Amino acid sequence: MRKIILTLSAFAIIGIGSLISYNQGTKEKQEIIVMAGMNQSDTPVNHNWIITFDHGMNQDFFNEKSIYVLDEDKNKVPVTVEAIDSKNMVIKPPSEGYQKGKSYDIYFDRDLDLEHTGNQDMPKQYRIHFSTVNTL
Repeated sequence: MRKIILTLSAFAIIGIGSLISYNQGTKEKQEIIVMAGMNQSDTPVNHNWIITFDHGMNQDFFNEKSIYVLDEDKNKVPVTVEAIDSKNMVIKPPSEGYQKGKSYDIYFDRDLDLEHTGNQDMPKQYRIHFSTVNTL
């Protein structure tokens, strides 16, 4: 079951590049955009998020200010973010896991994506919303 969830998450994240390309043509600029199809419910409390950038990750912007998680009260969550390779990063949950039945938002900077670094026509930040399972 865990492999299925991780695989589905990876496929959903791979679609980020397509969504970003689609939004490039819109006239209205937004400061933060919610990734379409990235509102995920019933996420396991110990879920590892893998973010994939089709054209690679900008290592110069890979830091705690460009990737972070907030809880539903807008408090920063102590996650661990690691680069897997030049195109992928993993966001690991807090050591005690996320809280059951709560909502969270992952934020990451546009400039992490080599394809869109410095592109003023793109939103500055992206958000992935998820909520955790109510029971274990």
